[in-house]
Amino acid sequence: MSIGSGMGYSSSACSGASGSMVLEDSFNGVRAGHASGAVTVMVPDLQQPTEEILSLCDACCKDLNEVLDRMRTGGETPFPRKKDC
Repeated sequence: MSIGSGMGYSSSACSGASGSMVLEDSFNGVRAGHASGAVTVMVPDLQQPTEEILSLCDACCKDLNEVLDRMRTGGETPFPRKKDC
């Protein structure tokens, strides 16, 4: 079950090649999410994303409320995959 399907979203809205979505606040977590093929969204906490990290994540949201808002209003692809993902 994907994270989105439990909230009433289709699996395509929240899944990457691995069928999962990663929400991360750490640089290493973003790197791992990207390497796994998952849709990777950074929600910064203490460190703001660098250019490297922005190139690896599919989106960067200011907080979890923004993640939910995008899932509610983003249609089938609230976090579009980058071409190089």
